[in-house]
Amino acid sequence: MRADGTMRVVLSRAANTKALDAIRDGSAVSVTFTAAPDHRAFQVKATRATICEASSDDEPEMTRQCAVFRDGLVEIGFSPALAAGFSAFDATQLQAIEFRPERVFTQTPGPGAGAEFVS
Repeated sequence: MRADGTMRVVLSRAANTKALDAIRDGSAVSVTFTAAPDHRAFQVKATRATICEASSDDEPEMTRQCAVFRDGLVEIGFSPALAAGFSAFDATQLQAIEFRPERVFTQTPGPGAGAEFVS
């Protein structure tokens, strides 16, 4: 989350063409974040997002987050090679979206899944 309250999500352009087209056409956005070891998850929603170019400044954070994800997959039993494949990215295919979160929901399986966080 940025100081101005916006969230920046970097993703693969090639793997997300339909989602990017929908955002370009004015669709709402929903992003779910999940921790591999325990499946703790939350979902962030907004009525609109802006598509931005990814920059070289995004790459170190992408590398860090992919390493955390890879290590989490290994922790739950994935082979290191398979985990590396799931966490690999092509820096030339990165695209960013930015939005101001409007609603946040817990998505962790079990009682309370789908409940909205209220501040």
